[in-house]
Formats: sequence, C-alpha cells, structure tokens
Amino acid sequence: MGKIAGGFLGDEVGDRVDEGKRDLIHSDLNGDSCYERTQRIALYKQEVQPQIYATMEELPFVFIDSIAHLVFKNSAGNFSHLQTGFWSSIGQTHQEKRVDYYFKVQIVDDLDISYDLFNEHGDSVPIKDILSSDCRYVRILRYDLHNMSTMDREFEDDQFKLFIDITSRIPIHKLYVWSEENSVKEIGVLWKIPVESFLFGDIGLSLEIIDFHLFQNEHLKTFEVGWANYDLMSRLVKSFQRGEMVEKQERDWTI
Repeated sequence: MGKIAGGFLGDEVGDRVDEGKRDLIHSDLNGDSCYERTQRIALYKQEVQPQIYATMEELPFVFIDSIAHLVFKNSAGNFSHLQTGFWSSIGQTHQEKRVDYYFKVQIVDDLDISYDLFNEHGDSVPIKDILSSDCRYVRILRYDLHNMSTMDREFEDDQFKLFIDITSRIPIHKLYVWSEENSVKEIGVLWKIPVESFLFGDIGLSLEIIDFHLFQNEHLKTFEVGWANYDLMSRLVKSFQRGEMVEKQERDWTI
C-alpha cells in the first residue's frame, strides 16, 4: 500500500539534532535571505522530528490536521463544532493542546541578550520546559525585539543559541521591533525571521530592517507602522509602489 508523508502525526518530537547539524543552522544566518533562512528552519525541523508516514486511510486525518496547524487556536478549535468525525476530533485536540505565548528579546548596553517567554496571563514561563515539550501545539503570537543598545558591539554565536532553538521549533506570527540604528547587522539573526505580520514602533528604526520585511520576507501578510511622520510614510508608500526602498527626498513645500 502506498504511503504519504505526514508532518504532524506522532506522539512526541524526536531527538535533538547533533551539534554538527546544528552548526549548519547557525552558520552565516546574518547573511541569509528570508528564503534561505526558511529552508534552514525546515531542515532543522526535519532533523528534530522523525519522518512520519500515513497510509491512504490516514490521509484525511493528515490533511485536516495540517490545516488546523496553519490557523489560529480559536479557528482550529471551531473544527470541533463540525458534524464530521475527523474535523470534530482534530478541532477538539487543538482546542485542548494548543498554547500561545508572547516572546520578548531585549538588548541593553553592557548587558547580555535576555530572552523571556510569557503565557497568555502574563506569567513568565521557563523556555527550556517549553522546548522539551511537544512543540507542535505551541505558537508565539507576538515576538517583541527591543534593541536599546546605543553602541556598536560584537556578539558571540552562543548568545543566539537559545533564540535559534526557539524559532526553529516554534512558529512566530508577529514581530514587533523597537531598535536603535546601531548594531542592527550584528543582530540580524534576531530580526531576519519569516513572519506573517511585522510592526515597528520607532520612527528612527533602521531602514535595513524595514527593507528586509517589506521586500524579502516572503511570508509577510501585514505591515504595520506604530509611529511615523509624513516623510516616512510617504517614503514607505513610494517604496512599496516601486518594489524597492527609495532615497529620502526633501519635502516640496511649493503650492
């Protein structure tokens, strides 16, 4: 009987990849395109979760479960109201098992990078406990990156290790960036991630970050501006129309 691969079947996430394969994920992330980073994450997920196969009889379950994993918890939970066995059962499972978190990364002068994970009630959650659980049902609805460092500085690869573990195992829906212009290249691994929604709240945010998500983030569906002036908005609109960032122009005050 033919077999079809199904990515969401199975009871537990498999063993972690060996260090050699992890190095492939870590290497040169700051220079990756969004597509290349997505491929690295896909490769990582193949290594941490064994390949699971489904028979033709199990294919409907694999299909419906895959859809449920692509939508928000409430939407997947609504499947349980459908009067069909597979849809109802899968909806109930996602309603019971899906957990949403809020993720915060902060960089301050002379301090290490801090990583904090919070549940829907605002309580801090040990990240390692989450990573050791079944991450198939875990989502990060919002990831806040606060880069308050005003100095150029170099970071060690080990400082990004936990971040790579998280983003390789748990999907992130929305990225909110508040960053000084300094050191954005050095922390590229923290903002060059495939997300569906991007929000920046600082009028002085590096255009390199904006350019990446506006034109290179292939997953982007929503681009939000939390704080801006006329000149910035005009530049963003013109850039979007042309498909590339345009140079800053002096405002024409003539009538």
